[in-house]
Amino acid sequence: MDGLAVDVNLQYTNRLAVHQTVSSHRCAQGKNWKYTILTNAEAAMSHTQNYKDVGLLLHVFTDGSYDPVSKTGGWAFAVFRGSIQVVATFGGEARTANNAMELLAILKACEWLADNAAGEEAVIHTDSAYAVNGCTRWRHIWRSNKWRKRMPNGQGRSRSVPDAAYWQAIDTLLNQNPTIKIEWCKGHVGVEGNEVADRLAERGRLIGG
Repeated sequence: MDGLAVDVNLQYTNRLAVHQTVSSHRCAQGKNWKYTILTNAEAAMSHTQNYKDVGLLLHVFTDGSYDPVSKTGGWAFAVFRGSIQVVATFGGEARTANNAMELLAILKACEWLADNAAGEEAVIHTDSAYAVNGCTRWRHIWRSNKWRKRMPNGQGRSRSVPDAAYWQAIDTLLNQNPTIKIEWCKGHVGVEGNEVADRLAERGRLIGG
């Protein structure tokens, strides 16, 4: 699948910086592009404080976006420490599905936490009940069944868990980082982090096509 990812990093400075980086990407036409936008040049020259210094629990909000007509999707996550948004990332995929985008958002969030906040307690919030159940209840069973679903009575053929590659990667990261918790968050009710992730996932969907 072709994909484009965008990082929006909000860092602590004496003036808040907003730094966008669009990763290198080869599009369907074979062209490459990479660009960076610094929207606060003054902040780039100021002292940057490590966000870990704030000492508040990390809350990560994830979301996916999907258009069934074009089959393009977007994913996003936004990391908050207290009321401060410290990083947000979004990207898009072609030829995908709705649940896949919800899972990819969680996977990207787990990867970021593992790389940038290993050992810290963090909560990943998603408005996907399927993703929450998969992370908290089903993945242990699926792993034991070699990532296949079986009928409750053991009769009939088993079938592969949808998006098994994403589930396996999430499972590995959650096992390696037990301080990460997955919780359900009701969507579209004004929760700031959820609203940020929702808007960014839609932007990701638009670039994903």
